[in-house]
Formats: sequence, C-alpha cells, structure tokens
Amino acid sequence: MNIIAAFPDGFDQVTINGLHQWDWGRQLEIHDASLPAVVEVHFACQGMTDAVVRSCAVVDGVTTAAIPDVCIAQTTPIVAWVVEVGETSSETIRTITLPIIARTRPEPSATIPTSISDRYTEAIAAMNTAVEQIENGGIVSA
Repeated sequence: MNIIAAFPDGFDQVTINGLHQWDWGRQLEIHDASLPAVVEVHFACQGMTDAVVRSCAVVDGVTTAAIPDVCIAQTTPIVAWVVEVGETSSETIRTITLPIIARTRPEPSATIPTSISDRYTEAIAAMNTAVEQIENGGIVSA
C-alpha cells in the first residue's frame, strides 16, 4: 500500500503518518495538480549527510517515489523534499515529513536466490493486477 501525501490549497508542507519501521519496499504517492511534469524527490533521515534522490514523472498530478529502505530502518522521521529541477537551477517546492512508527526488528531472513525472489515478486504483482481488474469489473486474461 502506498503512503499518500496530498497538499491542501495554500500548503507546501505536510506530515503523513502510517509508516512502520522495517516495512521495506514502500512507495510515497504525491498528489498535487500544480506539480511540473518531472520532479525529484529527495529523501533523508537523521544522521544522513546525503539525501537519496528519486527522479519522478508526474502524471495527472500524481507522482510516485520509492521510499529508501535505509530510511525505513530508522526510527527518526523521514523528510522528503519535492524539487522542481530546471536547466540551470532547482527549487524545493514541497516538504513531506514521514514519522516512523517504531517496532521490533524482524529476524534476518535466509538469503533467497534472485531468480526465485524475482519470480515471487512478479507473481505478487500479477495477482495484485488481477484483483484490481476484478474489483473494477474487468475481465482477467491468462
């Protein structure tokens, strides 16, 4: 499930709750019709000297950026800056604070070969697509 950040009129900073520590592979979905066609989202948490940068396309006022797993392993809030990038300059246009809900670290899992892990990830994605099609009244093709 994506973490959704929407900006009310006149606001350029929001705090979005609901992100748990150790929940790897999470996505930040930013809803803002005033965003330019391409933005960067810079992620950082306390102790980082360099932000993790994600370049993102904006489609119909929505952009999605992968939240760095290194940040989700922390208990300090993640800050995501939405940056408009031009040919000769850049400007931070939105700021999103993502507090982390601390939890006990899960035990390390055994290393799974990439070939198996990739097939598992593809199967989950296909299942999610099929469920979405069914929920939207569509027909699932084999």
